[in-house]
Amino acid sequence: MFTFNVKKHSWFINLTFIGCILLQATYVQAEDLTDVNFNTDIDSTTKDSLTSNEVAIEPSENVVSTPLEPFGYSLFEQAPNTFAPVNNIPIPNEYIVGPGDEINILLFGTENFELTLTVSREGVVNFPRIGPIAVSGLTFKELKELLNSRISEQIIGVKANITLGALRSIRVFVLGDVNQPGTYTVSSLSTLTNALFACGGIKPIGTLRDIELKRNRQVAVRFDLYDLLLRGDTSKDIRLLPGDVIFVKPVGKTVGIDGEVRRPAIYELRPQENDLSTLLNYAGGMLPTAYPKISQIERIGDNGLRTLIGVDLSTKSSLLKSVNDGDIVRVFSVLDNMPDLIKVTGHIHRPINTRWQLGLRVQDVLKSMQALKPGADANYVLIRREKAPGGDISVLQVDLQEAINNPFGPANIQLAARDHLMVFAKDEDRSPIIGNLINELKLQAEFGQPPELVSIAGNVRLPGDYPYQPDMRISDLVRAALNLQPATDMQYGLIKRFNQAQNTFEVLSFALKNLLYAKDTLADLKLKPGDEVFIFAITEERQPLIANIVAGLKEQANFDQPEPVVIIEGNVKYPGDYPLANNMRVSGLVRAALDVLPETDRQYALLQRLSTNNITSVFPVALDDILLDENHASNIKLQSRDKLLVFTKHSDRRIAINELVDSLNRQARLGQPALIVKINGKVEEQGAYPLTQGMRVSDLIVAAGGLAEAAYTMTAEITRYVIGQNSELEASHQTINLGLAMAGDVSENLLLEPHDTITIKQTPDWHNDRYITISGEVKFPGTYPITKGETLSQVLARAGGQSKLGDINGAIFSRKSLRENEEAQKLQLIKEMEEDIFNLEATFNYPVDAEQPYDSKDSQELLSMKWVLSQVKKTSSVGRLVIDLPGILAKSEADIILKHGDMLHIPQHMQEIAVMGEVMNPSSVLYATNTTFDDYIQASGGLTSKADQSRIYVVKANGSVVTAKTPTKQLFGQTKTSSQLVIEAGDIIMVPMDLEHVSDLAWWTDISQITYRFALAAESLNSLGIF
Repeated sequence: MFTFNVKKHSWFINLTFIGCILLQATYVQAEDLTDVNFNTDIDSTTKDSLTSNEVAIEPSENVVSTPLEPFGYSLFEQAPNTFAPVNNIPIPNEYIVGPGDEINILLFGTENFELTLTVSREGVVNFPRIGPIAVSGLTFKELKELLNSRISEQIIGVKANITLGALRSIRVFVLGDVNQPGTYTVSSLSTLTNALFACGGIKPIGTLRDIELKRNRQVAVRFDLYDLLLRGDTSKDIRLLPGDVIFVKPVGKTVGIDGEVRRPAIYELRPQENDLSTLLNYAGGMLPTAYPKISQIERIGDNGLRTLIGVDLSTKSSLLKSVNDGDIVRVFSVLDNMPDLIKVTGHIHRPINTRWQLGLRVQDVLKSMQALKPGADANYVLIRREKAPGGDISVLQVDLQEAINNPFGPANIQLAARDHLMVFAKDEDRSPIIGNLINELKLQAEFGQPPELVSIAGNVRLPGDYPYQPDMRISDLVRAALNLQPATDMQYGLIKRFNQAQNTFEVLSFALKNLLYAKDTLADLKLKPGDEVFIFAITEERQPLIANIVAGLKEQANFDQPEPVVIIEGNVKYPGDYPLANNMRVSGLVRAALDVLPETDRQYALLQRLSTNNITSVFPVALDDILLDENHASNIKLQSRDKLLVFTKHSDRRIAINELVDSLNRQARLGQPALIVKINGKVEEQGAYPLTQGMRVSDLIVAAGGLAEAAYTMTAEITRYVIGQNSELEASHQTINLGLAMAGDVSENLLLEPHDTITIKQTPDWHNDRYITISGEVKFPGTYPITKGETLSQVLARAGGQSKLGDINGAIFSRKSLRENEEAQKLQLIKEMEEDIFNLEATFNYPVDAEQPYDSKDSQELLSMKWVLSQVKKTSSVGRLVIDLPGILAKSEADIILKHGDMLHIPQHMQEIAVMGEVMNPSSVLYATNTTFDDYIQASGGLTSKADQSRIYVVKANGSVVTAKTPTKQLFGQTKTSSQLVIEAGDIIMVPMDLEHVSDLAWWTDISQITYRFALAAESLNSLGIF
């Protein structure tokens, strides 16, 4: 048996007709083969028979090299996993009934009922009222006849409808050269081919032509699968019975056929099939493109060597010649060479081949747009043109739509012999076709000359390399790339152009809006071979595309020629390094960075220039002016290494400007002062600024972000420093009218000199916003703005005065500055207390913890001190100022001048007295007239053992403090005995702890007097439990 190894012998597939001539000395001139003349010239008879509209076609030298596969075996590549028949298909009459089949019987007439009978293993069905009936071995037709007969005889007046339900399964054997030989259980309706599918198909070494079906040890059928595959003959694909054996023998004689036939493959021939005609029939015959006169048979000779035999398949005698096992027959095609032929391929309804004639033009070949398929790119058609037959090529680009619409225009170019027009689709990748052209152009490029190619990258639909043609422009390349993507930057694009002679490249810039919309031919630059075009998107960072260009420019820089790179920093969309294009100005750099962002200071930007000897110079730029007028004087032409700094209106520009100032300071020399000026006072950005040429007072104010709101415009001061006659630095001060200077009055808007300092004064009596908060029982509580000198009574009147429930005697007035002072005092107190505790704790040899008390006096003292400290830390600074609000409202001279942050709270009328601190039951007691101080103490359970009776005091509703039993000391009030002290609603009686036992330090005994100052608010008093 012969098995053809395609990979091993694929070199034979590439033999050309010339190879046939070289090898014809080795041909076997078999007795049954006719010699063939391998002359490829068309004889004179053929030439004379051509009509004026026909073209003589040479035989092809190309051999089809597709790997050959054995025919028919692919049928089993995707075998189904089951062959159970569909349940609702009709059962054929010849179906043989057997055990396991279900019979469905519908009886109707005098009686109506349904029966489902299963054929038993004995082949019998038990029919109610009739009895057992033997049905095994009957056909379906015979079964229906038998049952209808028995029913009509034994059940009078009843007719039957008989069908089969679930069918039985049968067991068959599939053996031989199959993928999975073995025993299979299949449906009783399965055929021979179903079983072959069930076993995974036939191996390539198994035969398709002689498959045996054995039944009862006899060959029942010999099945030729080619009958089914090639002729659709299923006559021998019989239904299987239980116990059938399918046997697949090894494959027989095989012969391959390749080339210009409809079904190239390796075919298995039966013993009586040994001629070329049969093989061609199996292959479906030859294609119209076949050239049968020169065909080949590849054969293994008796000496074990492969030889080629020429054969003319156009003659009957040759078709009757025999083939051997392992032969490969090759049928060649006509030559692709079509002299003087014009071809059109691609996205058209059908390929066009037409004879070339002198004067033939594009519109003569493609007469209308109807020749194109929908979606064709009519604006970009390529023509492959041979400069000489079989020689170098050139590629032309044609706007087909323009050529058809305007046949007398330049787009309707004249065609040359062997031109190949290629039409592309808009929605398909054109790189495979263009890639072949690009490879041809690269191969024919000479040393030192770039290939006839251009490339485009970035925001186009089809970026990549494209053929170059003379006079090609940017717009032509954009059309070749199927136009722009959405969100394209129409103001900035780049061309990278390589100079072969100098081995360097330069960069050109362009604006797409000018060349695509304005149709500016000067802006639509002509391209050169090797040019790279970059198109940017407004939504994507452009540095990834530019980075390689910038890196290349920096690499080719030297001492005499610094890198042609410019920089833009600050409030632009895409800051970074950019190539310095020819004639690039500041506005071009701003457009390259996709314009400035919102909140940009459009009146002041700085251009920093670094000379070859690294001297810094600075130029002011008014962005508004240069973006509106390209020819504005400040739209400076850029130089290598220029840097543009763009600022925002309200952000700190000092970091960037300070770097410039430092650079200018470093390069200052004797007689060459640093070009720096300063401004302070009421401007947005105080500090030092570069002194630019012609800079005046107003220019420096603009540089500083403009005047602040509080600026005084009547006068400003210029301080100027000069070296006097004694070589000492002298200062002079000159006052100018700032308003006139800003208006452009030259007499006031003076020219600045190095180190000048401008001071912008603040408007007299200028203040920031001031507010007071009024809450509680007033008609209109809220936060109110106040003016300088406004009083408490005035603002209270603006708030509508107190409500009916308000108690002005208990008004709480707090001030921010007092709160800050109290907080500082509290922090200092805490610090001193912590130091005392630390010093005392250092005398112990064991830790003292409040959760583990000790009996010693020292440890108890330390625990008490820690507890007192914790309570002090809990207090809050209130900043309360004791006021007599009724007196203020009655006497204007006692009124309080308000400050920003003041707060006034008017509480409701209070009806209780609070007793707090060292009493048995700290609580609030309902106020009652004629109730004494001692009565309230007793109502709270009396004093505790820790109470300091000598320091009891009362916090009045207005915040004042009156001591109860200390005749020698006053604390913000008068001293009275308890019997003389009048208690009023809203008062708080404070009983402090006796701290003499806590520490020997004298100031610890006065903590109550110290801490009450910032514990007057009710919330703070409640939290300070030591009182």
